Amino acid sequence: FSYYSNSVMKDATSVGGITIYIILLVFSYFYSMHAFYMMVAGLFLMYIINVPLKLVFYKDRPNKIGYKVLWEKFEASSFPSVHSARAVFLTLVFWTTSMPFALKALVVLVAALVMVSRVWLKKHFWSDVAAGIVSGLVVFYVAEKLVTIFL
Repeated sequence: FSYYSNSVMKDATSVGGITIYIILLVFSYFYSMHAFYMMVAGLFLMYIINVPLKLVFYKDRPNKIGYKVLWEKFEASSFPSVHSARAVFLTLVFWTTSMPFALKALVVLVAALVMVSRVWLKKHFWSDVAAGIVSGLVVFYVAEKLVTIFL
């Protein structure tokens, strides 16, 4: 059971990763230009906000990761959970589109699964996930303002 649940959680956590984000970004170009611009703005804001937070408020992950250079320190830092931030941000972007409610509900469930997977896999503490949720909300709010101003 443990092997299969860990496998499911690893798959779930990948949904909050940058690779899936980029794939969704490309598809959003053909679905909704507003969503595309939001995702481009969100991509940059996600790192503008979270890289300094992770470096300044460095916190070891539950399974500590060593580092030698600055980028590795970013990857080794647990606070905040950028996977959770991306999941919240994407959920809000998709929630504001015209997709059917059932798909919106599915997106919310997937985002929740991403957040649970981060703690399950010992990548983050719940406080890191909570900070990621706040970060995702802030990124969405700022991206929405920027897209409205520039478009």
